[in-house]
Amino acid sequence: MRRHQATHVPIARGAATNRLLHVSWRVGRAPSAYNALVTARRARVLLFPACLAMPSLPETDSMKWFKRILIAVLALGLLLGVGIAILLFAVDPNAYKAPLAEQVKQRYNRTLRIDGDLKLAVFPRLGLSIGRASLTEPASDQVFAALDSAKVSVALWPLLSREVVIDHVDVTGLKANLVRNRDGRLSFADLMGQTAAPATTPVPVPVPGGKEKTPLQIDIAGVSIAGEVAWRDDQAGTQLLIEKLQATTGRIAPGRPFDVNLSARVLGQAPKVDATLQLQTNVEFDAGFKTFAARKLDFKLAGSVPDVRANALSVRGSFGYDVTKSAFDATNLSVAFQGDVAGRTPLTGIDARIEAQTLSAAPADGKLTIDRLTMAASGKAAADAFDLTVEAPGVRVTGGNASGDSINGRVKISGSRALDAKFTLAGLRTAADVLTADPFTLEGSYKQAARSIQFKVATPVSANWRAGTVALDTLVADLRIDDPALPNKSVQVPANGMLRVDTQKQHVEAKLGATLEGSKLDATLDANSFSAPRVVFSLVADKLDLDKLVPPKPVMTVPAPIVPPVAPAATPAGTPAPAPAVPAAPAAVDFSPLHGITASGTVRVGSLVARNIKARDVSVVIKVADGRVDLSGMQAALYDGRLTGSAFADANGNRLGINAVLADVSIQPLLVDLANKDLLSGRGRLSLALQTSGQSTDTMKKRLDGNVQVALRDGAVKGINLAQSLRDFKAMIGRKQDDAQQNNRSQSTDFSQLDARLDIAQGVGTLNQLDLRAPLLRLSPGKPARIDLAANQFDLVVNTNVVNTSKGQGGADLDALREVTVPVHLTGPIEAPAYRIMWADIGGAVLKNAVQEAIEKRLGGSTGGGQEKLEERLKDSVGERLKGLLGR
Repeated sequence: MRRHQATHVPIARGAATNRLLHVSWRVGRAPSAYNALVTARRARVLLFPACLAMPSLPETDSMKWFKRILIAVLALGLLLGVGIAILLFAVDPNAYKAPLAEQVKQRYNRTLRIDGDLKLAVFPRLGLSIGRASLTEPASDQVFAALDSAKVSVALWPLLSREVVIDHVDVTGLKANLVRNRDGRLSFADLMGQTAAPATTPVPVPVPGGKEKTPLQIDIAGVSIAGEVAWRDDQAGTQLLIEKLQATTGRIAPGRPFDVNLSARVLGQAPKVDATLQLQTNVEFDAGFKTFAARKLDFKLAGSVPDVRANALSVRGSFGYDVTKSAFDATNLSVAFQGDVAGRTPLTGIDARIEAQTLSAAPADGKLTIDRLTMAASGKAAADAFDLTVEAPGVRVTGGNASGDSINGRVKISGSRALDAKFTLAGLRTAADVLTADPFTLEGSYKQAARSIQFKVATPVSANWRAGTVALDTLVADLRIDDPALPNKSVQVPANGMLRVDTQKQHVEAKLGATLEGSKLDATLDANSFSAPRVVFSLVADKLDLDKLVPPKPVMTVPAPIVPPVAPAATPAGTPAPAPAVPAAPAAVDFSPLHGITASGTVRVGSLVARNIKARDVSVVIKVADGRVDLSGMQAALYDGRLTGSAFADANGNRLGINAVLADVSIQPLLVDLANKDLLSGRGRLSLALQTSGQSTDTMKKRLDGNVQVALRDGAVKGINLAQSLRDFKAMIGRKQDDAQQNNRSQSTDFSQLDARLDIAQGVGTLNQLDLRAPLLRLSPGKPARIDLAANQFDLVVNTNVVNTSKGQGGADLDALREVTVPVHLTGPIEAPAYRIMWADIGGAVLKNAVQEAIEKRLGGSTGGGQEKLEERLKDSVGERLKGLLGR
């Protein structure tokens, strides 16, 4: 019986083997496959005699099953080996290059080029390796991505159930160029399926020599990538390069957490970036990409990113985000930063840390949880040290219930500006989806120089999580300013108002009412859009004295008169020389905060004081857009006259300009209040057309262009009495030396009319027009005619002519200067110039006038008495004339 069974099985299995050979030849297998099958058949023939030679034992049921299982395993292994042999020897992967490239061309209009060979591997995993390959942009020869090599290995067991589980993907030498065009479209959008066939429609894959088959489901068990990725955003104008990229993952599948390890260096010119980063975490997402989680996150960054230089930045913790609910949660959060932050006020030496055991928010469900949140930061703001702390021990909001401790914070700044402010948020409760806190208080002090400000704000706060609104409906504030420079040493400013924010509609509404020394002030603000704010505002005040709210402008001192230098006293040996004085840095001017703001509004003030300028009935329309603020419709009554005009400040080039006319104004009090300069008096018209640009006040002075025109009547030029100075020229003619004198505030040159025009280019003014008419004098411009506004210096010659010398007012004393042009040279600082009457240039002209007058009046044209007598008479007449002029 056993012998009959032993001979029957080989015959049956031999027939099966013959059928397998027949099928293999039908599908076009190579002869090498036939040899493999013959070898397998011979192995089977040798195996069964060995089994028959085993000792004869009583056969039990367990032994029967053991033999059956052994035979099945051997048969399965044999078939698997045969299949692998067929795969290795009969399948040529390179035959798929052309069909695959054609499929990519038809579907994506991209060119796929595989320069290297496609190779199959069996051990230790079944896999495919690809040599150098590249993929172009759509309808272009420009390379989108390229790689040096890629390997894909497949798990063997899932193949039995027609499922391809990619065990691992290994890519080296990757180079990819990712672009977002000006219209916002991504260069790889088609590869993500945004323009491809629907995801539910399988794409047929061509098989050489056979029919098309539907691709099997793929599950990636791991990815390893090394290379670099370039990113260009044409909308934002940014370009970044991610180099030295090393990324590995565990199995990537929806609903299964997998590890991610990543390191790279990020470089960029626009914006300026040079930073290295490392990331380790465990990631999980659902099939619809609606929820994301990153557990045990460990992120580190060091280097420079826009406006930030990070010596060290680390983020640790576990995070989750629900897209549908906009819900966020974090546990064991720890964020640490050390470095500097640039900006209008640079922050340096920052050491900041944020820690929280739990931090979660689900606005749609009305849930908020804060557990052991602490924030601390220290460093320097410009030259002032600062400290910031915030503590929220525990806050929980669930549905209609709220509980928690007070949230407290404090900000301290020490240095030239001292600030100490504290805030408290307490009394949390909920009702009908509205979270309220009563009260919210903010109080503190601010001190700069001799001025100190005490402030206190109190208001209830209400927030509707579902509606996304926050309201401060009854805001009450009190402000007190103490300063010895104030008229009453202190001023109290009570205020009240409201503030409402709608995050869903991106809308902010605010109102403020205040009382300043019995005068009312009302302000409103309405803003839309948080990313690009559009603001409409208004300000109406009965009286507004800004000098009582902000530090007054420092009083400009007048330079002391120039005195001859005195030789310094001898310095003992070994005494170090005093260090030279370091000039103060010019004040910075930065209009960049105007970028990103769109605003319009009006300002109306009944009585205004600003930087000591006093005006009434002030009104102006303000518009801010595209980084530029325009002040139009400027009107004000000031200094017995009227102001009209416009002005602008433009962040594009940091430019500033004004066009204004002051009609019928009293110039003397205006100059004193504006610049603390008592140089000129009179009443008339002043026109300004000026523009400049620069990053500092000094640069703006050097780039000032435009003109200033003055037309005054019945006034005086302060600091010099030209008529008196001309009378005092006694000894100057004979010695041929000039008369140098300092500005004298007690003297002035009266005039009935003054017309002048100063043309300014690059901070230097040229006096192109001057017509001053005084009772005895006429003034006109000479050469040089420079007023250097940037250097604050005069280099100006004014030509003086004597008129009406016979009409009193000491005119007879100036008769000798009739028809003589007397140049007066002004030099030195504009606030207090020195002037020099250039007698050396006019002595000959004065002598000529004296001789001519002596000939006309004393000789009467008579020449009797001979040549010698004529010369004697002429000499006597000239001498007498000079004696009269010199007061001898």
